Amino acid sequence: MIMVAITDYQALITSLHADKPKFMAMVGAVTQGFVDNTNFIQSLPAAFDIDQAQWTELDKIGVWVGLDRSLRATAPGLYVQAPPVGIVPLIDADYQILLKGKIGSNNWNGTIKDAFVKLTNIFGETGSVLFMIDNQNMSMIIAIAGDVPSDAFKAALSGGYMQVRPCGILAEYLYPTEPGGPLFGFDVDNEFIGGFDHGVWSSPS
Repeated sequence: MIMVAITDYQALITSLHADKPKFMAMVGAVTQGFVDNTNFIQSLPAAFDIDQAQWTELDKIGVWVGLDRSLRATAPGLYVQAPPVGIVPLIDADYQILLKGKIGSNNWNGTIKDAFVKLTNIFGETGSVLFMIDNQNMSMIIAIAGDVPSDAFKAALSGGYMQVRPCGILAEYLYPTEPGGPLFGFDVDNEFIGGFDHGVWSSPS
């Protein structure tokens, strides 16, 4: 960001008047308001950049994208310091990630492929690995391997705050019960699913 200064205006004054202290001071006084307003306006994009925003700045972004800082408690262990019944205020770190997820879902084109792309971009910052399974019966599984996502993230995903479920399709969400590997399953051995001594148990919460 390029900041504007009074001297930027004063430098435009011709040599005929530039050596007049009172005139230069008058130009400085008149342009101060323009300088302040210009610098303030130029600072707004950075102030509300989702990667840099904090506190009330994130709250304002939440209003724009449609995700409040307070989530319904839809995942075990989500309560913090006795909040109002069923409502959990998110800390900035969780809220920032969820806002990115909400922005992705707002721009989702309705396909499972695009849902995978959007959520993979978000989970890439959490240490978790996401994969989806189309059951071919109007239902799908959205599963997380690797690191266990935060309770806030699970609440936002399972609670429908980040909508990536095609219309008419039932979705089941599975999460690892412990970090560090793929989910337990047979006949597959990759970063998503692994067998005995390699895969970890999954849970719907």
